Amino acid sequence: GINAEYGNLMKHSENDYLLEVCERISTDHQGGVLIREREEGGDHNAEKLGLLELSQVPVDKQASFSAKKYKYWNTNSVWIRLDSLDQKLKTNSLHLGIILKAVQSGQHGIVQFESPAATSIQSFEKAKLIVVPRYRYWDIKSTAALFLLQSNLYNVDRHTCRVTLNESRQYDTIPLVRFGDTFRKFKDYVRRFKQIPNITELDHLTVSGDVYFGTGVILKGTVIIVANHGERIDIPDGAILENNVISGSLSILDH
Repeated sequence: GINAEYGNLMKHSENDYLLEVCERISTDHQGGVLIREREEGGDHNAEKLGLLELSQVPVDKQASFSAKKYKYWNTNSVWIRLDSLDQKLKTNSLHLGIILKAVQSGQHGIVQFESPAATSIQSFEKAKLIVVPRYRYWDIKSTAALFLLQSNLYNVDRHTCRVTLNESRQYDTIPLVRFGDTFRKFKDYVRRFKQIPNITELDHLTVSGDVYFGTGVILKGTVIIVANHGERIDIPDGAILENNVISGSLSILDH
């Protein structure tokens, strides 16, 4: 959402570029960290801000980019002074980094080209970072992450877009949710839930196979639901699952 405080900060400073960053947590793996880069051919002491996507780092080197060492995480929310942007465009001096990713689409391997918005920070001399609350950043890159945001685990203020943890949850930790392939595509995910379950007391959820959820379902503790190939599991309306492991076939009907 738009926060006038950050716009005013831009207005009353000499900065022409502000990038919102948040404190990084251990589950932040797909995204970028901020680095300082030395100017090529210039003063060795002159440095500029840059963005390094973890996908650019070889797997055997990624341990060096831990949350303890690189504390701030790119949110890709950018504030740019329009006259500075106009000047960059007119002089062809706005540069976006290009990142290559190898991704799998069905049975096909694809090379994907990306240009994260925040890589533009390298083009601005008066760029600054602004640390924002974690609720201003949501990394929705999977149906598991979408499931958490859609659930009653959070309260969403429709006016400010502020997201806060439900007060009824006793812990500050976020449940670990893992979905199998049958839930990965959005169209498959939405048809498997009549209603998103109550998860304020959930610690860990794993769901795999042909599984469907009814309305008013409550999940607590650790719940693992696995439907084997050729089998189907229907979690009925109003079911309460607490520290359960369910496998095979299950279909409970109202009488």
